[in-house]
Amino acid sequence: EGDDPVLQDHWYLVDAHGQKFRLPKTMLFLGREECDVVLASQTVDKRHAVLTFDLYLNRFKVKDLSTTNGTFVNNSRIPEQEYVTLNHMDS
Repeated sequence: EGDDPVLQDHWYLVDAHGQKFRLPKTMLFLGREECDVVLASQTVDKRHAVLTFDLYLNRFKVKDLSTTNGTFVNNSRIPEQEYVTLNHMDS
């Protein structure tokens, strides 16, 4: 039970190189410029997505901010302007 990711106090965003970024349980903006998490890629919009923590579900949710190239979870494009709940090991 101690290994249950839902019960963990710390959540991480892991990039393609395996580098971990500890996530606070707040709202974060992700994008190419002037965001909480800056992603250096031309396929990422200036303000690309928002990541927020749902205290009731004890899970993070992500929302695409109507971007050109979209936001993907587990290789599937998520709908624009709609929160999608993330699960342990989603990519």
